Amino acid sequence: MALVNPKELIIPFAAAHQAIDVQYTEPTMGLRQHLNFGTIAFNNAGFLPDDYAVIWAISAHQITPEILKQYIDMRSLIANQSANAEQINSHFLRLNKYALGKTDAELNVPGARDFMALKNNIVSYVKRDAKTKHTLSKELRTDLEHFVTYRNIFTHGKLGLLCIAPEGFVDCGGKSPSDLDGKHRITTRRGRPSTYEWYISFLNGANETVSIKITRQLLEAYLKVYEDTLSFIRAFQEIMPFTDSLSQALQKGLDKLNGIIRE
Repeated sequence: MALVNPKELIIPFAAAHQAIDVQYTEPTMGLRQHLNFGTIAFNNAGFLPDDYAVIWAISAHQITPEILKQYIDMRSLIANQSANAEQINSHFLRLNKYALGKTDAELNVPGARDFMALKNNIVSYVKRDAKTKHTLSKELRTDLEHFVTYRNIFTHGKLGLLCIAPEGFVDCGGKSPSDLDGKHRITTRRGRPSTYEWYISFLNGANETVSIKITRQLLEAYLKVYEDTLSFIRAFQEIMPFTDSLSQALQKGLDKLNGIIRE
């Protein structure tokens, strides 16, 4: 399962974003919390299937405990993707320093410690190194490019909840929220439950706000790249073992302690 290029998932239509301050009590320590609950409503519904329409610009009183829990869980899930990527980033920094021999002076150049730059150094090395070339497949090289980009999106993007429902679900004729005036009210009909979708909005290279849809398939593919990258790092280190400065310091301390004990 290849990780899709995020450029293929971008929805360029203008979107209306709303941040609602929601208070709740978290269950672990019973502390009252404030949550910046993000919602999104696209001004152009043309990206949806023909039998669907954007219908909901959520208000604070519509955030039920169930919807709140979904939002907290999704936000935690996205944060975990970023944390996993940071672990890979830390591994790549160690490989750059102790396996590729990058000096502090080289790594202190602005941008040199950037995740993408560290990744590119490793990929370039492995592609021309006969001993380690087999440890990194062409597919994983491509996936890693997308993985780093998704990490930036997950880390810096804004999570938003979108509600869609079948046509006829509302009395506004399926118009998008931007087409509604103050006289219209979005009303639901019994037996026609809403469908919730999750989007992350972020600034692209042109400093424009765009969005991508977060799906189970996307997160599963992202997880696979994370696991495959850990396997690559282990295989690389088996061929090119190294000891970082922390491990070296710990070993020196242990050697010194052992010497004192023997004396």
